[in-house]
Amino acid sequence: RRPEVLAPAGGWAQLEAACANGADAVYFGLDRLNARARATNFSLEELPAVMEYVHARGVRGFVTLNVLVFDEELADAEELMRAAAAAGVDAFIVQDVGAAALAARVAPSVALHGSTQMSVASGAGARFAEALGCHRVVVGRELSVEEIARTAAGTGAEVEAFVHGALCVSYSGQCFSSEAWGGRSANRGQCAQACRLPYGLVVDGQLDMSADRSYLLSPQDLAGAEHVPALIAAGVTCLKIEGRLKGPEYVALTTRTYREAVDSAWEELVRSGAVEAPEDSRPAAGHTASVQLRSGELTASAVAGFDTLLAARAPLPRERWRALEQTFARGQDAEHRGLTPGFLEGSKHQRLVRGVAPRHRGSLVGTVARVSKGASVRLDVRVAEGARVPRAGDGVVIAAGGQAATADEEGGALYGVYEQGKEGKQVTLEFGRGAVDGSRVSPGDLVWCTSDVVLTKELRKLASESGRGAVGGRAVQARAAGVVGEPLRITYVDERTGISSTASTSSPLQSAQSPKAALSEGKLKSAIGALGATTLTLVEGGVDLSEVVGLLRDTDDADGAGVADADMLFLPAKELKSVRREASRALVEALEAAETSRVTAGVTAAAPPGEASAMVTEAAMDAMRTSAHLAGGDEGAQAASSSHVGRVDAPALTVLCRTHEQAIAASALPWVHEICLDFLEVHGLSETVAAVRDAGKRVCVATPRVIKPREEHLWRFYVRLQPDALLVRSAGLLQTLVELGGAGATLQENGSGGDGGAGPALRIPRLHGDFSLNAANAISAGQMLTRGNLDRLCLTHDLSAQQLRGVAHALGDGAIALEAVVWQHLPVFHTEHCVFCRFLSDGDNRSNCGEPCERHSVRIRDDTGLEHLVLADQGCRNTVFSAKAQSGARDARALADAGFGSLRIELVDESPADTRMILEGFRGLLMGDLDEDELWHALEGVRDGSGRAQGITRGSLGGAGDRDRSTLKPTAYASDMH
Repeated sequence: RRPEVLAPAGGWAQLEAACANGADAVYFGLDRLNARARATNFSLEELPAVMEYVHARGVRGFVTLNVLVFDEELADAEELMRAAAAAGVDAFIVQDVGAAALAARVAPSVALHGSTQMSVASGAGARFAEALGCHRVVVGRELSVEEIARTAAGTGAEVEAFVHGALCVSYSGQCFSSEAWGGRSANRGQCAQACRLPYGLVVDGQLDMSADRSYLLSPQDLAGAEHVPALIAAGVTCLKIEGRLKGPEYVALTTRTYREAVDSAWEELVRSGAVEAPEDSRPAAGHTASVQLRSGELTASAVAGFDTLLAARAPLPRERWRALEQTFARGQDAEHRGLTPGFLEGSKHQRLVRGVAPRHRGSLVGTVARVSKGASVRLDVRVAEGARVPRAGDGVVIAAGGQAATADEEGGALYGVYEQGKEGKQVTLEFGRGAVDGSRVSPGDLVWCTSDVVLTKELRKLASESGRGAVGGRAVQARAAGVVGEPLRITYVDERTGISSTASTSSPLQSAQSPKAALSEGKLKSAIGALGATTLTLVEGGVDLSEVVGLLRDTDDADGAGVADADMLFLPAKELKSVRREASRALVEALEAAETSRVTAGVTAAAPPGEASAMVTEAAMDAMRTSAHLAGGDEGAQAASSSHVGRVDAPALTVLCRTHEQAIAASALPWVHEICLDFLEVHGLSETVAAVRDAGKRVCVATPRVIKPREEHLWRFYVRLQPDALLVRSAGLLQTLVELGGAGATLQENGSGGDGGAGPALRIPRLHGDFSLNAANAISAGQMLTRGNLDRLCLTHDLSAQQLRGVAHALGDGAIALEAVVWQHLPVFHTEHCVFCRFLSDGDNRSNCGEPCERHSVRIRDDTGLEHLVLADQGCRNTVFSAKAQSGARDARALADAGFGSLRIELVDESPADTRMILEGFRGLLMGDLDEDELWHALEGVRDGSGRAQGITRGSLGGAGDRDRSTLKPTAYASDMH
């Protein structure tokens, strides 16, 4: 099946644009619980009209519930889900594990799609979502085409991939920069876009002033149109366009571009014999849409055999590229114009982030050759190869001061454009009086066209369903049958569902008296295809007339030669029009009836009202079973829950160390019983595990937050260390360990279960779930504890201290299985992009970067002077840690009183002396020997690895909460409309 094109719809105008330009499905948010709070979105009251509109055009509608849901919102989420199901929504796009479980019960007719916010990066990660009931997963934008193929081969779920739009620098679902610095959360749809801000690069303690590249974390955008054939070969079900904050012009152009790219690539694959096209080549709800290759099903072991297909490209015309750039592109320089393949070709760090500009610049015009200053500024510009010369009225910006990222751009609307010579290689651009400060513009500065008035006008027409060249509508095929003396029968068949309807003429076909009056193939096809007054669209070549006997062929002579007069057919034109209307109306009614039946069945099958509350009760029971296991299980389990600070009613106080020196310092404290080791590069990990164990402490080892297809074997490395516990941060790794038997399972060295394998037996240690699993409510906590067979679960960093206590209260005695972090530098960004490789080497990835991360320390300095540490892990992924530590000094006692079984101290680059002071301080607080203010004051003096005390904050524990939508910055489209 050919993959579907999924378009964004931030409002009604974008919805119409998507439907008019060939979208198979649209995704949109409601006025709450979606990851684009700044979009216009739709109200719950509008939803029935929205679904009626898209379904009438054969388009499916997906509602985004792609945020973490808090306990106090579960009842509201249930109400929203039930209303959406009743309105006929086709799928929910979900992030929250608890929300997914809730939706499966209260809206069983609505399919579940795992959001990219779930951080799915492997087949195992996809299987985790599949086990939750997701029949589709949206893979991370950090995956290459080959990695997507391996992921698709490792799951029974459909795979959806982004092909166009903005790229987050951090893995979706793993970004806490807005939470740490903006008082709002990206996991709640309120991203503050900290990645688009300027930062200074501090290398080995010195600010790097060698280049103008301040936007160190701002990627160019994704444009994968030329990779569509490869994505089809990789088994992608759905191609997703990002852009719910964009206007209808953007939606129209990108949807049309990918509609054409998919259709062209599919036709070429069928023509070449690479795929066998099923009779119905459009994807249908609930059906796997992977490509069936003649040489066999695409599997992980066979990926290498499809190198040609996976590397396939379908070049776009330069004019279409320019239109895409003009609509939205973060142009950087003459070679990097804002649109890239992202990670589809693997990591290309030198290309992805240039660091020059964070915002839309449009298409490149050329380079300033001369500046003329007078009443108005005139620029002589050398036009770049293939560039379009702007027109009067177009918007233009100049990268004043060369490529300095921090310099303000100059520009405005053009007053006049004057070509020099006939070849158009140099033009003079004139600006209105006072529009441009000519003193800031110099020869060599790049000139960009930010807005094209003619293109914008064309795209607005394209965005309208009534506009020229609309390609939307419900795709149907048709067939006709009849002979002289019998009625003509016309049947329309809906391509997606197979539902059909037939109507017959009220009078029989007659013998034509002359060839001119005879019914020809062309006339009949034209009559059947005249569906302009409906929402149906006849597919190209979609009329079968083989059962009409005596039809005048279009290849026959005009006088009817080749067809006997007695065989020629006649039917009045009004009869043709009437039967077409009857058959098309009947199909629309049948489709509506089928949809009503689907919705009714789903509503009938739904759990009774109040299911969210019932599921919270179930979660409490699940957590209590875990607590009973901890209280009555083996010695290791009991040790995990025992008091580590000298009070019977106090929670365990554990410490996570990222250096050998920290671990040794913590091991020296007699009351510390458990130390977790998080060595991002794993160098020296085995030795430190041994040292902690020799000190008589339980040792836990932290695992990566992201594990990609070629890294799925890493579980063996961590299990071979034989720690007392693993801190599991990836849902994919958790799924793998569960499939291997879970905590306590015995495996052979080769990874097979039982006694028949070679090598020593290995035992999967106890499993602790970390914050990155994003458990945000009691239901998700219960799901994680039971599905993962976890002894302990750290809740997401998106929760305030009050909300943490709320989850603990909901779980009752089961709260002993919960953990909260009371000292940490929030991991604000977790990125596939490597700052070390990009800015400290000329390489593109680990194969040619020379590993500068092994030799240099890097921090990024923000506009307040704070310096945030950057560390690289074994997969070359970077984590940026917030300079200010988040302190729970004012919250630890309340969390202990709420029943938390464990409180964690998490270190980054603190010294051994500060390690001891922090641990002793929190122990003193919990023992009652130190008050909150005393501890807070002491913690303010903690220094980082560079010797600076950068301050502390209560951070997300303080609970600033979501910002009111009306206070958020409006989108550019919304601003234009007002």
